Parts: sequence; structure tokens; C-alpha cells
Amino acid sequence: MIIGSFLVGLFTVLCSIPLITAGTAFTAGYYAMAKSVRHHEGYVWREYFRSFARNIRQGIGLGIGYVIAALVIVFDFVYLKERTDSFGDAMFMILVVVTLIWFMTFFFVFFELSRFDRRGFDILKFGVITAFRHFVSSIGIVLIFAVSFLLVYLMPWGFALFPGFAFYGATFLMERVMRKYMPAFEEGSEEAEKWYNKKL
Repeated sequence: MIIGSFLVGLFTVLCSIPLITAGTAFTAGYYAMAKSVRHHEGYVWREYFRSFARNIRQGIGLGIGYVIAALVIVFDFVYLKERTDSFGDAMFMILVVVTLIWFMTFFFVFFELSRFDRRGFDILKFGVITAFRHFVSSIGIVLIFAVSFLLVYLMPWGFALFPGFAFYGATFLMERVMRKYMPAFEEGSEEAEKWYNKKL
């Protein structure tokens, strides 16, 4: 589990460097973690890059949108930092909420992209709706990754290990959510035995 988590974290960090591929990197990271590390099916590196290649086109399209939104959020934070009036304080709190929503939907959209065959706006809409519908799970995943990023900041040597553990923890929450939206198959059938239909 430790080696698998490290590889998932390492691949995700490296493939996120161009920024616009960060979403695809997280999609592949989740897929490899759920299939190879949690279900012990296939090799981590093979499943990671198979998912990355399969979702690169759609992932970049969504990724560009998320990067632009992130840049706007950062710019607004910098602008509000110079304001000390009540309006600035109110806008700062609103921006904190917007940032939280950005993270919630980011994880849900790109994690669900690894599992569901939805295109374009459909996967974005699906991710946003389910992120709010399963608010507790959304917050849980955000907190898991927030802790991992904080640990990387405090201990840079764990730049791949801590994110890998975050992916591992996220599967416990995300699989429970995604199973609600997958068709039910007769127990013992070939489809029911596929890795993504087995209970974790």
C-alpha cells in the first residue's frame, strides 16, 4: 500500500506541473488508487497512465477552466489584501467560500471523470451537483487533501507520499458516493464482479 500510494502521489505531482493537466493527473491518480492499490488489480503505473491517456483531452478542457478560475481567485485575494474596510472583509469571506467550492467541485468532477462516461458539460454538471448533494463527503475529501498539502509544506521530503495517502483516504468517501450512481447488477454476475462494482 505504501509503495502504491507513493507511486500514485509521484505520478500525480509530476503530471500536474503543466497545471492544465492537473485535473487529468488527479483523475488518473484516483483511478489507479481505487483499482490497483485498493483492489489489487493491475499495475499502478500502467493503470495510471492508461487513465491519463484516456482522459487527457477532456481533462485539459476542464483543467483550463479550473486554472482560469483559480487565477481569478488568487488575483481577488491579492486585491482584497490591500483593503481594510468592512466591504473588503465581507468580500474576503465570500471569496473563502468560493475557494472551498472550487476545491469541492474539482475533486468530484475529476474523480468522477475516472469512472463515468460523461462528456463535456455533463461531467462538470454531474460533479458540481453531486459535490453539493454529498456535502459532508466533499468537505471530508477537501480536508484530507488540505492536510496532505500542509504536511508537504512542513515536510517537503513527503511531496509524493502525503498526496498518495490522501488519494487512499479519499477512496473511502468517494467510492461510497459513486456507487449510488452506478447501476445495480445481479450478485454473482460478470458485471457485478468487476473491480469498480465490488465493495471496498
